[in-house]
Amino acid sequence: MLSQPFRSLAQFGLARAHALAGEPEQELDLLLRLLDRPAGEAEPAALARYAALSDRLHHANEAREARERLVKRWPRSFEAALVSSTTGAPSP
Repeated sequence: MLSQPFRSLAQFGLARAHALAGEPEQELDLLLRLLDRPAGEAEPAALARYAALSDRLHHANEAREARERLVKRWPRSFEAALVSSTTGAPSP
């Protein structure tokens, strides 16, 4: 059995595999399950991917909430810096 940090990374990898296979609904489902709880080191990338996928599926509120969570919980992450640079918000 995988430890929690590796489990989160494995789930994120599986979600990305669904994306590459052209299965956005399965990717979204896995990302939602992953983000139901703190996801450790996989969380910033998962939040950024969830926000991008939500934008593509025209779920503006979900995308905004994911970006807000990303910047709040992981302010020094690469993903948060990208969000801040694209939205014009100052990075912490």
